[in-house]
Amino acid sequence: MDSEDVVIAAIRDTFRQVGACGEEDDADTARIDHLFVSHATTDVVVEGVDFDRALYPLCFAGLRALAQNLSDLYAADAEPVGFLWALSIPPSYTLDDVRAFTRGAASLAGALGVPLLGGDLSRTVGPMQCAITALGRAPQLAVTRRGARAGQGLWLTRRVGASAVGLRILLRDRPGDDEGTFARWRRGLSATEARAVTAHVEPSPVHGLERLTDFAVAAIDVSDGLGRDASRLARGSGLAVDFDALDDAVDVAAGATVDDALGGGEDWAILLAVPDGRPTRRSAAQWTTHGHCWPRPFPALKTPTPGARPQPACGAAAGSVCTVHDDGRHHPTRSHVRRASAGGRGRQHPNRDHVFRTHLDGAWLG
Repeated sequence: MDSEDVVIAAIRDTFRQVGACGEEDDADTARIDHLFVSHATTDVVVEGVDFDRALYPLCFAGLRALAQNLSDLYAADAEPVGFLWALSIPPSYTLDDVRAFTRGAASLAGALGVPLLGGDLSRTVGPMQCAITALGRAPQLAVTRRGARAGQGLWLTRRVGASAVGLRILLRDRPGDDEGTFARWRRGLSATEARAVTAHVEPSPVHGLERLTDFAVAAIDVSDGLGRDASRLARGSGLAVDFDALDDAVDVAAGATVDDALGGGEDWAILLAVPDGRPTRRSAAQWTTHGHCWPRPFPALKTPTPGARPQPACGAAAGSVCTVHDDGRHHPTRSHVRRASAGGRGRQHPNRDHVFRTHLDGAWLG
């Protein structure tokens, strides 16, 4: 491995090439007061735990490391203004390996205008590690997980489950970390498999909305599966979650299933709680409501295991993710709801034919 000065110079040069280098000195001397930072988030990725060189090149590992941090900021309606990172490099890594990892992060940083503000570099006898702290700036009314209220609709910025499918394909074929070999392998995939692999190795944390605070009262990024992250949003707001249009949340174009959407993770879409109407004026084909929040003051959380038999209605807990089938039973991995019937008490969403059933006091009202 080259000297520290050589490695640092290579990292700076890589970010400078895309206009995303905002530092020339050590991070402890960097001034950030002019950035008006209101939010900070930190994640660490570890080789062998969070990425595997047998599955894809290092450039994608670097891109994914930064993407997961920025996703946390976007879910809080915070504009990313820069980041710091610390790299622990093992002896087996060459300068080209460091450049490849850096190039992936720099490509996303340059595209989004998020500069590297500083960092640190160290050697390690263990696996490669990268810790990133991303900084963001939000308006006075930032979005948190705790603002949802009973009866509000749940929306996703895009369909989920594709990343889990992509990971299965990568584990099946193990194309390796050579960029040329990986590119040739990728060109040989079907359109469905290529979409899934792209979702995993080149995730986009960007949701394309102007301001979440214009319509959302609570939000969370879907990094650990829709089931777990919906439970977190529900717990933060003291509510239960009812997904009554769960099938609409699944990225079937990538071959995903409901199980992939609920338990896959690393999709980095944003789940929103919205009081009334659609989040934007986009068409119904682009925005789909997936569920509602309901009062459920239970102390424990229960996220259904995909494929497992659900608990009775009276046993559902705060943060549970479930729907109701035509037979009246809970089906955590199904989303089949009846059309609204005349005189029914279910609330019908504008331009939709789903009945949103109220989960209240252990009973389903419809």
